[in-house]
Amino acid sequence: MFIKKMIIQSNGKHTVSLVESYRDQYGKPQHRTLKKYGILEDLEKEEPGILVRLQAEAKALTEAKEARQSIEIDFSKLQEKSIVNYGHVFLEATYRQLHIPEFISLYRKQSKSIYDLDRILQLLVFSRILSPSSKRKAFETNRNSLATSEVSSLKKYTNRLTTCAR
Repeated sequence: MFIKKMIIQSNGKHTVSLVESYRDQYGKPQHRTLKKYGILEDLEKEEPGILVRLQAEAKALTEAKEARQSIEIDFSKLQEKSIVNYGHVFLEATYRQLHIPEFISLYRKQSKSIYDLDRILQLLVFSRILSPSSKRKAFETNRNSLATSEVSSLKKYTNRLTTCAR
């Protein structure tokens, strides 16, 4: 969050607002106004140095919001035999909290892909974090979980995803 100061074209005065940055459904950065304080010159008459105070408050609100973020992990999804290796559960929770499946779903619709790009991306991301190696090695290790056609199309779609993310 930050304090946004905008000039009013008609009279040359400034308005002051509390603004939050976020990303829309397409990943594009956006701003939303949370609170309008009013005209800076009028506020300064009532309380000199108000802009500095508002900026400090905005910084404190941002820090408080970031401190509140948490990730929920459902350990009930774990099977008895896989309890030793549950790193993927944390990664999956983070992956979903970042709304990556929604982004991939939109991309898949736009590109008219017939492959499960979300599953391919999860495989790449999780395997490369849990056991760092090349894309090729990740697919060789997990070949039984993907169809041959998906493996052969991997390079084409990872390149497209890389381009889309930029």
